[in-house]
Amino acid sequence: MSETQVNISIEPANTQVILIGASQFSDDKLLSLPAVENNIRELKKILINPSIVGIPVDNITEMVNKPFGTDVLSQLLNNVKRLETLIFYYVGHGVIGKDKKGIYLATENTRHAMPEFNTPSFTQIWEVFTDSRLPKAKQLIFILDCCYSGRAIDKLQEIGNRNFFILTATDAIKKAKAPVGATYTAFTGELISILSHGINNGKGTLALGELYEHLQKRLVDKKFPKPQSHFSPDINQLNIAYNMIEESKPSGITQNSLAPQSPQNSENPSVVPEILKKSVKLIFYPESHKYKNSDLVQAFTQKIFGADYQVQDFKYKAADNIVNLLTKTGDKTVYIECKINEESSEK
Repeated sequence: MSETQVNISIEPANTQVILIGASQFSDDKLLSLPAVENNIRELKKILINPSIVGIPVDNITEMVNKPFGTDVLSQLLNNVKRLETLIFYYVGHGVIGKDKKGIYLATENTRHAMPEFNTPSFTQIWEVFTDSRLPKAKQLIFILDCCYSGRAIDKLQEIGNRNFFILTATDAIKKAKAPVGATYTAFTGELISILSHGINNGKGTLALGELYEHLQKRLVDKKFPKPQSHFSPDINQLNIAYNMIEESKPSGITQNSLAPQSPQNSENPSVVPEILKKSVKLIFYPESHKYKNSDLVQAFTQKIFGADYQVQDFKYKAADNIVNLLTKTGDKTVYIECKINEESSEK
């Protein structure tokens, strides 16, 4: 995030997110997609991170390999008390029906040859979210990571005063890509990267339009399908997330300053914290070697500095046993380097 703190355009507390993924299928014509669960898991982490978006975890619904017909989605909306922004994300297989129009979002039990019988179409999903009998969102954001997802754009119609933005992994005729062995699908992997690391746009937020432009350039440069977008007037300027670009890193800590010290007056005798203005130096002793794990570093950082701190960059350099991580929240920055005793064992 840049040093100048600005607010995003959405109110996180009044934002609802539906993350849907389908990775396993009973029809052998629909190949399994191992990266789907990683996509969902990482997107949720990003969305609840207060340094990026900060949506309350209770406002996020995850459905992986579960049915999500119109009845399920309408019930979800009925249970919402405050709704300004609705974000719908789907990753899986896009299937074309007999009429060759529109697109169906595959579920575990989808029949490839006859999706009409047991698979929700994007048109049906759109109609649920725009039904006047259900809670009304001021802005609707759709993100589809599946084959032929550009067909959803052809079906969209602006209704009333609702703003919408749709972002798709491909156009109406191309297949989305899920590289074998990759942690994420191609499209969502770049989306995760932009949200996690930011872009050079000279400001502290990311607008939907900027997100799309950078996604498009990165994916095309890597020879992946060109993503598509469609939106109502001005919603492309909606600032959807804080910009995590690192314009500079705080100074004041060097490797030479990390010589082992004897712990004194510490609740955890294996760790010695030293406050250096906006920075903190930590010396890790053998029994704390486990903190090279990023999740444990996150937990340790929050225990020391507070729950609102989030690890944004974590690196472990085995060659010199130095751990570097950068935490940010608001205008506060903490840079930590940890030297692990040479005698520590791997855990």
